Amino acid sequence: MDVGDAALATKKKKAPGKSGKSYGKKAAGDIGLTSMRVEIARIKSYERNPRRSKNPEYDRIKSSISTVGMDQPLMITKRPGETDYIVQAGGNTRLQILKELYEASTDQRFFEVDCLFIEWDRESTVLLAHLRENELRGNLSFIDRAQAVMEVKRLIAEESGKGDISQRDLERILKDQGYSVSHGLISLMGYAQSVLLPSMPVALDVGLGRRQVQRIRKLQHVG
Repeated sequence: MDVGDAALATKKKKAPGKSGKSYGKKAAGDIGLTSMRVEIARIKSYERNPRRSKNPEYDRIKSSISTVGMDQPLMITKRPGETDYIVQAGGNTRLQILKELYEASTDQRFFEVDCLFIEWDRESTVLLAHLRENELRGNLSFIDRAQAVMEVKRLIAEESGKGDISQRDLERILKDQGYSVSHGLISLMGYAQSVLLPSMPVALDVGLGRRQVQRIRKLQHVG
């Protein structure tokens, strides 16, 4: 964190604990949180956000923020060597709305935002944080979820120095990181991304779900 960032910090909490790059469960004491106010111009949306379509709650959220402001801080982090922040766990929709409201009105309420800064860990950790947040809201399409899980798989293999990781290893790693998905579902997600997405992207984008993908896969195997 640079000097300017340090001046913004108002409260920092970090319990004792060891930090490491192994793919295991991270203790709560390993997570450093700094409460701060940050100019929205210095925060970027997460470019790997699992949600690829517009949030169906966008208009409701915009109306709420415009009327009463933000009801909770944005979770942010910063990649090593970069000066701007990125959204760390959900919040891409809220950030976009804040920027739109400030551009339209220059209202100082939307110039800065309360944030919780989390120290950078690795790319797969941030993507998983966004995936968990979207899962909690329960409105992520199957193909968006599948593509995110396959991207996490690629990132973990890259970060660990392995050419690839098995579905069972990925199942274990994801569980340790607080995201439970069976190796069978991981297999189905891989099928949806690599086989179905190139041939029927529109059907997947408009909501072709897990059960339909399973049926198509069974029919192809029978054929």
